[in-house]
Amino acid sequence: MNYNDYQANQNSPRLHFWFRARLGLIAKLLGAAYGDRAGDRSILDVGGGIGTEAAVLKKYGRVTVLDNDRRVLALVAPEAEATVAADIEIDDLPAAKFDGICCFDVLEHLSDDRPVLKKLALALKPNGCLFFTVPSSPFLFGPHDIASGHKRRYSLKKISEKIAQSGLEVVKIGYWNSLLYPAVVLWRSLKKFFYAKAETEAKPLPAWIDQLLYSILNSENSRSLDKNGWPFGLTIYGYARKERRQS
Repeated sequence: MNYNDYQANQNSPRLHFWFRARLGLIAKLLGAAYGDRAGDRSILDVGGGIGTEAAVLKKYGRVTVLDNDRRVLALVAPEAEATVAADIEIDDLPAAKFDGICCFDVLEHLSDDRPVLKKLALALKPNGCLFFTVPSSPFLFGPHDIASGHKRRYSLKKISEKIAQSGLEVVKIGYWNSLLYPAVVLWRSLKKFFYAKAETEAKPLPAWIDQLLYSILNSENSRSLDKNGWPFGLTIYGYARKERRQS
């Protein structure tokens, strides 16, 4: 996600269904780690998205948003305790600083995600958590990904390996956006072969379609993080923990 998604939707009367439902997933992820307990946690949100995440994250602690786009930082400023203009691929983070780090739909934008994951692991306090979402199904990589600035999509195995290699232990991982998966796979496969123009799919929709798709996608949040989760999906989500003995 980037500022272009915000621009595509800023004149719409409501937030795009995918972003609205995804906020429910984010709340579920942090709730799984922290319960309903508010706390004096230091939380870093890497990549401010379209400015909606901080409002959910601040329930769980003091939120600092890091992004290399000052327009994004301006969007999140009303909800965040602090903002930092920096590039996570270039700039360093303080060691053992944060109780939680959120990395929602960010890793796929990076030229090399491995050193960034290690940097995030080092920035976590012992027992701190990394929360993440990434696009799944590498075979789907196509015009939407190019328009969105994606460098890759992930398999469950690959993202699990990379997080483990960073020194973190995966606690929960699973798929989301599963009910719409068959239709999206068909649509994107056809578009890849017959209509190769690079353009994002995060565009305003007629209100009734948007509400229908939101209801379908949001219904998955009640099952997300369950032991018997979805066997496939367009998004991989999860969180990992830094062991106390790690330095």
